[in-house]
Amino acid sequence: MFKLTLYGKADCELCDQAEAMILPMLRPMTQSSWQLVKTDITSDAKLLEQYGWSIPVLQRADTGEELKWPFPPSRLREFLSIAL
Repeated sequence: MFKLTLYGKADCELCDQAEAMILPMLRPMTQSSWQLVKTDITSDAKLLEQYGWSIPVLQRADTGEELKWPFPPSRLREFLSIAL
């Protein structure tokens, strides 16, 4: 299983847009081999400092690679396809 972390915060319209773009791409690609975990950066001072000005950020657990917003669908597909 590939774990993805979406760093964001509550009431973040851009974070909601990113999640709405990510979820439909995960479903047909691999069904259950992806796990998306949403992490609220306001719950951790270190995360808030690290990502406060760049959310939403999508991170792959297997490589540590990050994709910062804004990302077009083509870049997101490329980011996800590396693990297939």
